[in-house]
Amino acid sequence: IADQNTGLNEPRGIGFALKPGGFGRACSPRTFGHGGSTGTIAWADPATNVTCVILTTLPANVSNKLLLKPVSDLVSDSAA
Repeated sequence: IADQNTGLNEPRGIGFALKPGGFGRACSPRTFGHGGSTGTIAWADPATNVTCVILTTLPANVSNKLLLKPVSDLVSDSAA
């Protein structure tokens, strides 16, 4: 979960995206995870000890707005 892309566009660990601010709106900068093209997302926030996994069969371009982002926000907010 350490940045292996120093100096490149997006911080990434080995297999995980490292997103400052996280995947949900209340996630800490330590949050890491991975999204899939078929409407899936998994992330963990070590600062709050919260993990979120959402699996759908919807394409990501549909599920991001309708499901993945709103649910990730709710899950991250619940730990804040």
